[in-house]
Amino acid sequence: MRNHIFSFLSFIVAVGFLTGCSTIQNCHSQKEPMMTAYMMGDNAQTLSCVNKKLKEPAWYNSSVVNTGDEVVWRLEAGSLNFNLGNYQMAIDQLKEAERLIEEYDDRALISLRDLSTEAATAVMNLNALPYRGLCRDRIALSIYKSLAYLGNGNEDAFRAQLNRLRNEQKRVKDDYDKYFEADKKQMDETLKTHKEVAKTVKESASPEAMAASNQNPQFAVGWNEAKAIGDKGYGDFMNQLQGNPYGLQFYPCLFHAVMQGDQTVPTVLAALDRINRHIDLFDCVVIIRGGGSTSDLNSFDNYDLASTVAQFPIPIIVGIGHERDVTVLDDVASIRVKTPTAAAEWLIQCGTAALSRLNELQEAVVTSVRDTVSQAREQLAYYTSMIPATAQRIIDTNRIRLDNHARSIPVAATNLIASQRTRLERAIERIGDTIARAMQR
Repeated sequence: MRNHIFSFLSFIVAVGFLTGCSTIQNCHSQKEPMMTAYMMGDNAQTLSCVNKKLKEPAWYNSSVVNTGDEVVWRLEAGSLNFNLGNYQMAIDQLKEAERLIEEYDDRALISLRDLSTEAATAVMNLNALPYRGLCRDRIALSIYKSLAYLGNGNEDAFRAQLNRLRNEQKRVKDDYDKYFEADKKQMDETLKTHKEVAKTVKESASPEAMAASNQNPQFAVGWNEAKAIGDKGYGDFMNQLQGNPYGLQFYPCLFHAVMQGDQTVPTVLAALDRINRHIDLFDCVVIIRGGGSTSDLNSFDNYDLASTVAQFPIPIIVGIGHERDVTVLDDVASIRVKTPTAAAEWLIQCGTAALSRLNELQEAVVTSVRDTVSQAREQLAYYTSMIPATAQRIIDTNRIRLDNHARSIPVAATNLIASQRTRLERAIERIGDTIARAMQR
């Protein structure tokens, strides 16, 4: 049988950065206290749980500072402080998250110690690798940071952060363009170089062609059964997802895998490996199938498959169509639902919650801007009313000074004349004395 692994890419700003953890513990056990408080609507308790993780590391606590987890917890702290109105704290946490992401991006070389550490974690637990900040988180970080600046009354920083947000969006778009252009170029080169081979494979080597040729009746029966079950599950999933009444837009990418028999584990693992190579493009993985017998579920108890799902960097939703039977894969998945339709419904609920939060943020921005404009108008009106009074006061002050100068001029002139007259009289006396002495000689 064939499995359809569905992943969607959403550009809707989430309520927070509630992404997967990267330590040896899985994300469920690490975030269980925080998520419990968050689901109860207790943001203060949620923030308290996050702050405990961001304490200075010591032997007696579970701090994530200086570990691969620090970025994701900084993002959590920034979004929660913003929700609680602690705008400066939100800015500080988001700046630290930005610094850590940029530090990771700028690291061009890996030391031998880093190389051995990351190689070991890659073998033991993929989630223990440092979290760099996915593209959606980088954009959301800029949005939260700009709104925090606005809430803090720093309009210049708000505008500057909006410019950085535009640059970040352009960078994400360029990354997507490069990925799809490279993929298309490689496909074109392959088809160009091996055109005849591709034609032969397409016509005769595909599973559909092999089943239709009836060269292997057992394969044909199994393939047709798998296709019928897979098409039904995927069809139910897509109908529910795309027909949602809220107009939410999802971006599915289909990865095929066999869903019964010996090929289930290797084909599902191969599909997950393909997703992991382009992990920044996806928000989650959905593993679904359209029914089948209970005996077909044995493959979903496989250790390697369960280990990969448990440690996968993004959430995995499992809906393999059984209500009573529970597999190991159900237990380790991020979310377990009964059917493909239920998986689609869960995604729709997440989308509506994010949309509702986005509307709340939009209303908060509008209200904040309206209040800022109103305060600016009041201040302008105050200054406008003060200008005439201020001008009159300046005129009156200078008129008084002018009057004082006008009154002092006659007195000053009289004093100056009297002083000069006295000097003149003395000079006349000295001249007379001088003439008299000269005549006596």
